[in-house]
Amino acid sequence: MSQERRRHARIRVACPVVVTRDGVRVEGQTFDVSLGGVGVEVAVDPPWALGQEVVLEITLPGLGEPARVPAVVRWVDDIAPFRAGTQFRTGLRAREVWAINQLFRRAGS
Repeated sequence: MSQERRRHARIRVACPVVVTRDGVRVEGQTFDVSLGGVGVEVAVDPPWALGQEVVLEITLPGLGEPARVPAVVRWVDDIAPFRAGTQFRTGLRAREVWAINQLFRRAGS
């Protein structure tokens, strides 16, 4: 039996995201967002590795500029389009927490 290890609730939402790994920038979108990380979908080859460090620039509704957050790859699905689950390496700033909470409020109404 699989045990859920996530600490944060997540919401399914598509937000533009730019992922930088090893100096290469790739555009994509989120497929879910939480206060602990995001799921991203991009067209990259070769796929990322578990534990690989990336930088995410996520365009969250309500923010004037993308949130820039270091993250680590926690799971991968290398079937096109490529999907990966990422975990934020550092805490979010207050403005990013506010924007994500707004997404949850909208989904609940």
